[in-house]
Amino acid sequence: KFLLNYFRIMCDGSGLTPSLSSGSGKAIGGASSPSITRRQLLRFIDDFTVIDIREDAERKDDEEKEYIKNIQFIPMGKVLSGAFQRTDDGKQLLKDGAKLCFVCPRGGRAKVTADWFYNSSFNVQPYYLKGGLTEFREQEKGKVVIDDDFLMILTKLEDDPEKVGVGLQLCVAAANKGKTVTLVLMHDATRLATKSYAKDNKLVCPEPLKPWNELLKTVISKMANIYCCNTCLKIRKIQDDDL
Repeated sequence: KFLLNYFRIMCDGSGLTPSLSSGSGKAIGGASSPSITRRQLLRFIDDFTVIDIREDAERKDDEEKEYIKNIQFIPMGKVLSGAFQRTDDGKQLLKDGAKLCFVCPRGGRAKVTADWFYNSSFNVQPYYLKGGLTEFREQEKGKVVIDDDFLMILTKLEDDPEKVGVGLQLCVAAANKGKTVTLVLMHDATRLATKSYAKDNKLVCPEPLKPWNELLKTVISKMANIYCCNTCLKIRKIQDDDL
């Protein structure tokens, strides 16, 4: 796995690659960090710090300084160095709970960097930009990404708990693959979005599925789009303050 990551880095255009081990002593070939698409990143940009890890020689200062909000330019070797991580700037960047999105030309170096932090002792949430800056620019110019979306429509509730649980589990799996997930709740399934139903918790998904409310929280944490049918809400007299 280390060799695979090494060749990914080399193929991504940088020969300035440090030997990597995580802050927790785990190898870089451990658990994998999640990717994030351009559309997801732009939608939730206020939650993120974007870190462009290209070397100075790779960047055109005038063109790319402000290609996205909340961006910092920190080369890969620097952001992974203990010397930087111990500085005030490093501590501020890597504060507990920080959401970080790493960017490089095609995604290889960014994934290695995000994986390093994912397996480190830092309490941060690292992502890497799917497709890298190259894909980001192409989509900016109008390129349509056809494998970017996943749509799930749920209509059932206690009458078919397996369908609800499997549907939510598929949303989680799709999000883990870097898809932009849209979950539409219709008919009785709109109750899944209410505080009152979560409190009563009458829906029990069959094993080995996780509880539905745990799955839904995971879907939300993966930055999915979740919609409720307004007509279905009105029919069931569900008020906004219960959502």
